[in-house]
Amino acid sequence: MIDLDHLESLAKAATPGPWRVGTYPLNEIVGDTHVCIDTDIGAKVLLRGNENFYEEARMNAIFAAAANPSAILDLCAEVRRLRELLGSIPRTPEAAIAFIGSQFNSMRAQGWTETFPSEPTGDLSMVTYSLSVHDLLSAFSWAGLSGEDIDAAQEKQ
Repeated sequence: MIDLDHLESLAKAATPGPWRVGTYPLNEIVGDTHVCIDTDIGAKVLLRGNENFYEEARMNAIFAAAANPSAILDLCAEVRRLRELLGSIPRTPEAAIAFIGSQFNSMRAQGWTETFPSEPTGDLSMVTYSLSVHDLLSAFSWAGLSGEDIDAAQEKQ
């Protein structure tokens, strides 16, 4: 498992960005195998690739500039958010019923409790449910998922 706390501490201790790759010979003396930041007196080199292996050094510089402290902090935050979201996904029939909500009349079960709100009884793995889009969106909103989160998940599929 990735140690997010460690990555975050390293990112916070690193030189703030934005990081970029040099553009020599176009308009500066910092080469395209170097990762640098801009300062008030010019480019400051943070990492320098081995120019004996030019193409590899150039690709490593591009990667290192993209994996800058700000990007790492954003990735750590996104991983934490997704881990929390994954933790809310039901893993048992009981959890699925609680997640969706037992108050929908389109749920079918072997039996129902006498108490209010009525809950399914019997073999919970046999509970069936007809979901509408409204039901799903309601269940997700109860679990703390925003419309933006749902849209983002759909775009990634």
